[in-house]
Amino acid sequence: MKTIYLETNYLTLSKLNEFNNILNTNLYEEKICIDLNGIGFCDPQTILCLAVMLRDFDMKRGQLYTDISIRPNNNVIGYLAHIGFFDFIGANFGNKIGEVSVGESYIPIRAINKTELLRESYETGKSLQDLVQEEASYLARVLVGSNWNEQIYLTIAYSVREAIRNALEHSEEDICFVCGQRWTNNRAQIAVIDEGIGIYQSLVNAEINVSDENFLQVALQAGLSRTLNIEESLNIHGNSGFGLYVLYHLAKNYGRMTISSSGKTLIAKRAKNGIEERDSSFIGTCISIEFSMYPNDVADVISMIADSGEEEAKEAGRQVKASSRSRSVKI
Repeated sequence: MKTIYLETNYLTLSKLNEFNNILNTNLYEEKICIDLNGIGFCDPQTILCLAVMLRDFDMKRGQLYTDISIRPNNNVIGYLAHIGFFDFIGANFGNKIGEVSVGESYIPIRAINKTELLRESYETGKSLQDLVQEEASYLARVLVGSNWNEQIYLTIAYSVREAIRNALEHSEEDICFVCGQRWTNNRAQIAVIDEGIGIYQSLVNAEINVSDENFLQVALQAGLSRTLNIEESLNIHGNSGFGLYVLYHLAKNYGRMTISSSGKTLIAKRAKNGIEERDSSFIGTCISIEFSMYPNDVADVISMIADSGEEEAKEAGRQVKASSRSRSVKI
C-alpha cells in the first residue's frame, strides 16, 4: 500500500495545490493510505477545501481502496473530528455534520440545503431570502462573541449572507457548506464552499463573454449575474449581480477575501497591491472572508460601494441597479 503524507505546520491553499497534484498522480494506485497526522494550523477555508479535495479524490477512485490514517490524540485531528470533517469525507470517525452545535468561537462544518430551505419557506410563508438571512444572522453572532459590537455583527452577517446566496444561486447545487472561526482582537473568518459548476461555467451559461483566465475579475464587476436574462419571477434570490462586487470591496478595505473557483484563485486584501491571482486545483467555488477591522457605519459603506457599482455598470452599458437586498444590512 502506498502512503501519501500531508505534512505542514500551516495548511495553505498553495500547499493544498501541491497535495492535490500528488493525489492526482496516484489516482489509479491500487491501494492508498492518506496520512493527515502531520497537519498543523488550518483555518476554515483550508479545512473545507481539503475536505472537498479528499471526497472528490475518493469518488474518482471508485472501487479502489483508500484509507485515512489518523491519530485521535493529535490536537488538530481531534478538532477536525469534532467539527465533522471526517464525516464529510466519508471516514467513520468523529462527529457527523450537523451533530455539533456552534461553539463559543467557531462554526463547525454546517450544511445549508436549498431544498430544505424551500420546504421551510413553503411551510412558514417566509421567503428564501429571509431564511438565508436568519441563518447568516445566527452564524454572525458566533463570530462576534460576547464582546458585542453591532457594526461588527452587521458586517459579518451581511458577508455571510451574500456568500451563501452566491453559492445557492450560481453553483447549480442544492447544498453548500459553511465553516467559521473567531480569533483574538475581533478577527473572524467565514468560508462557504460548494461542489458545483464553478464561476467560469456559470458565467458562460449566462452568455457573458469571459475567458478561463479573466473570469474571476469579470465576476467581481458590478451588475454581472447569470440572472440578467431571466424572468424576475425565477430570480428567487433577488440577485442583481452586486453581491460579489460589494463583498470584494468590503473585504479589500477591511480585511481579505479569497475566491477559489474553476481552477483559479483570486485574493483581495488591504495592501498597496491588494490583488493576487494564482492557479488553483479547485473546480467548485470557495469564498472565504476574513475581517481584521470593521467600518464605523457598515450600512453607509455598503451604500457607497453599491452607488459606485451602479456607476461602473452604467459606464459599461449595463443599466442595472443594486437590489434592495444587496444594499440592506438590516438583520
